Amino acid sequence: MYTNMASPNDILSDNLVHFLQGLRIAPEPVPQATRILDGHKSPILNQRRSKDSEVVLWDTIGCTEARLGALSAARQRDITSLTWSADGSMLAAGCYDPVVRVFLANGTKWMENGTVHKLKKTIQDAIFSTRFSRSGDMLLTASLDGSACVWDLEHKTLYRQYTGTHQGGCTDVDWITDKIFSSSGADKRVLVMHVDHAVPLLVIRGHTEEVNRIEASPDGTRVASCSNDATGRIWTIPSTDRGILPPVVLLGHVGKICAIKWGPVSGRRGCRYHYNMHRGHSLIATVSVDTTARVWDSVTGECIAKITDHGRPVWSLAFSPDGRFLATDVERNMVLDSNHKLFIGNNGN
Repeated sequence: MYTNMASPNDILSDNLVHFLQGLRIAPEPVPQATRILDGHKSPILNQRRSKDSEVVLWDTIGCTEARLGALSAARQRDITSLTWSADGSMLAAGCYDPVVRVFLANGTKWMENGTVHKLKKTIQDAIFSTRFSRSGDMLLTASLDGSACVWDLEHKTLYRQYTGTHQGGCTDVDWITDKIFSSSGADKRVLVMHVDHAVPLLVIRGHTEEVNRIEASPDGTRVASCSNDATGRIWTIPSTDRGILPPVVLLGHVGKICAIKWGPVSGRRGCRYHYNMHRGHSLIATVSVDTTARVWDSVTGECIAKITDHGRPVWSLAFSPDGRFLATDVERNMVLDSNHKLFIGNNGN
């Protein structure tokens, strides 16, 4: 696979150029999806949210499935977040009911009952985001009541709750290190917090409307955010108390940006298949209600690909672990690969 080596300085390979150029044009004819995962009884609104409150684990190779059943019988029971731990041993689910749930990979509930799952006295609104720490020892959750919580997974207990973190709702959280995390909110702010401190280490302002999603870079030096103001912003986290530097602003979308994702760090420098670098810079991708997805140079802010095949709002996205595929989430599920082939599933499952 790793053949036709380029010089170390030639990071932007011909293969990446062709990949990005290919994303701009939908090939004809468009092939159907390679596999349809059909099993939910109600609509899947995006990769984070299912209205039937049911979790289904899929083996996409054999296309077998394991059902965890409906998580909640509450009237408001949409699943808002499903997140795997880094080693794939645990699955965390956020829900509108609002209850935090963690399962083992075989479907067994890990955190159940008692003070961990019946937390309506602690969390007063939907749990909107769940994130495992990089070590897998802790779970971070965001709630629309404006709070963020850190959970000790070994002891199945609440480690700390950060109340009043955001006015109008805490929309997302992500780990920067195993002790430091970031949060975003309807109050237009991004906060950097330490698990043992009640007040933020850093308050980041710049967005002019609600911040929808955040994600820390793989190396933990930057945090990316996206907003209803139609911009993405990449913030460098200072290593000293000198303050925050001006962000890299991603301009081009004409509607609110729903999700933002860093390209995974994989491959080898100078290799023909080093997909997720642009002139030595990490890639980052965004999707928007303006019906497009875009791929950006995370250092210069240059838009290097605009994907226009959706025809309707795009709600979420994900890179494959090797960076070769980018999947986007609409009523039709779309996957684009590095050879600019487009796969579309039309049933919304």
